[in-house]
Amino acid sequence: MTSFTISLQVHHVARDLNFLTESLATQPVFCLRAGQQVGTTVRKTSVWHALLFQGSTHQHFEMALEALLRFLKQHDETLAEFAGEDGLLETLFTFTIPVSQAQAGDMAHSVNLHPFLLYELSSRQIGVKVQTAFAAAT
Repeated sequence: MTSFTISLQVHHVARDLNFLTESLATQPVFCLRAGQQVGTTVRKTSVWHALLFQGSTHQHFEMALEALLRFLKQHDETLAEFAGEDGLLETLFTFTIPVSQAQAGDMAHSVNLHPFLLYELSSRQIGVKVQTAFAAAT
């Protein structure tokens, strides 16, 4: 398996999402407010993005999925605040493939997201985004 990260990203049309850092006891990678100037553009929505789990083996991935479910259950009340509002919650599954592997034509990888996990996410109105990134060897 290639290396992976699992992140939580929260968007809201107007609300300042800084409170999530304390409520979820998780430090975000970034947190931007709606109306905030970012470079030459102004943010239309607030966004809070935190890396939750990472690893590089199939066993790490399975353990991270179990930890994700525990995290969601632990923070059910906070996450439920967004269910009926103008908010969007997403889990991002990012898989990193070394550039050398991609150049050799080996870009295939698969991931199994169990129905129970998808049910737990959808019942909390949390979307899923799966993406692949290419990384140069260090």
